[in-house]
Amino acid sequence: IYKSTDGLTWTSQTEADRSWSGVAYGNGTWVITGALKGSGGTGIILYSTDGGSTWTETDAPNESYWRKVAFGNGIFVSYANYAYDGSTNWIMYSTDGITWTASNVTDHVAWQAIDYVDGKFIILGPSGEHRGLVSDDGINWTEFRHGGTKNHYTMAYGQDRIISGGYKNELSELYHVKSDPGIFFDGDLVATKRNLQPL
Repeated sequence: IYKSTDGLTWTSQTEADRSWSGVAYGNGTWVITGALKGSGGTGIILYSTDGGSTWTETDAPNESYWRKVAFGNGIFVSYANYAYDGSTNWIMYSTDGITWTASNVTDHVAWQAIDYVDGKFIILGPSGEHRGLVSDDGINWTEFRHGGTKNHYTMAYGQDRIISGGYKNELSELYHVKSDPGIFFDGDLVATKRNLQPL
């Protein structure tokens, strides 16, 4: 983990025997998710309440490899894409970044991307499954289907659109239509409302 106050000069803050995948900030707390190196990928969560100078490890609901993490509406949400202890709860949430609770989603999908956009948490699944999850509170989730043909690793929101990027140059567009609330996924960068499929 590296810290910078100006984006130019960076200093190391932790030891290097970890592999980090996600970082988020909220409620005065930084949260980082990842896995221990050489442990078969056992997940690990760290939090910092002093601006990232010191970090403390905290417990997760299970030994899943916790990947990305997002913050929104006063809550942190993280997902895993593999569980080394056989657990099927691959999504967890926390209001403070310290105490974490497994969500009510027990379907173990190798989730690939998460973000909090326009008042909703969105999680995208892997290629071949065409699955995603959407939640207003980060606790209760509803499944939707999308048309992406590759893994989608990241997404961002702007101009009433959600753009997601994936494997082998796949670029897709999720639509959140304010006049007709819901998440839509087309699978192509340019879409029309006629060929969108609502949640």
